[in-house]
Amino acid sequence: MEEELKILNKIIVEAILEGADPGGTYRNNTENLVKAMYTWIYFKNASKKYEVCETAEVPLTDGSYLPCPQFEKIFNKSEVIAEWHRIGNQHKERLTADSMLN
Repeated sequence: MEEELKILNKIIVEAILEGADPGGTYRNNTENLVKAMYTWIYFKNASKKYEVCETAEVPLTDGSYLPCPQFEKIFNKSEVIAEWHRIGNQHKERLTADSMLN
């Protein structure tokens, strides 16, 4: 599902860019785009795992950012805590390894 959402997010970005001109994107249908994205989430029975971030900023190849709705994973509190512990342990292991080299 993660890979599928990455592909869908890319399609959304490309569709918005396709509807743009040199002055930028029109962004005159965002509400319906977001509704369609949520319809897909509910169709996939994934509303407890994913949401639509309406204010995402997608980096483009020219260094600019495109404000564009994107699918995002919902992290619950225990997942966030586990990730912080994992990062902290990696940092601790790196510090220990560095001190052994010196």
